[in-house]
Amino acid sequence: MHSFDLRILGLDEARRAEAGAVLSLVDRAEEVDFRAGLHEIVAVADICSPAPDENETAKLDEMGLAAPTSHHAQQVIAFADRQSELLQQGSVSVVIHCFVGVSRSPAAAIGVLCRLG
Repeated sequence: MHSFDLRILGLDEARRAEAGAVLSLVDRAEEVDFRAGLHEIVAVADICSPAPDENETAKLDEMGLAAPTSHHAQQVIAFADRQSELLQQGSVSVVIHCFVGVSRSPAAAIGVLCRLG
């Protein structure tokens, strides 16, 4: 019987965890480095919506921060699809993390679980 182990963690805990696959939801891709069999990075900031004006947008762009978009959601769905393929072959252990583990990563985990059915 195949099993799916999913853990939602903050960055520090995720660095200590062992997993076959890691999904990192971080402000910038260079913030993380994992040695998992599959490591996907979604570079998305922990902000609710795009900036209200061009000046604020320019500031966020300069800092390399991006509000969530449908593109980021598609990245999470693609990660889930890869997990589905691996799950058919055997058990899967996944860590999904953001910086603290309380907003981006739980949201992505819901998306992954919904996609896997």
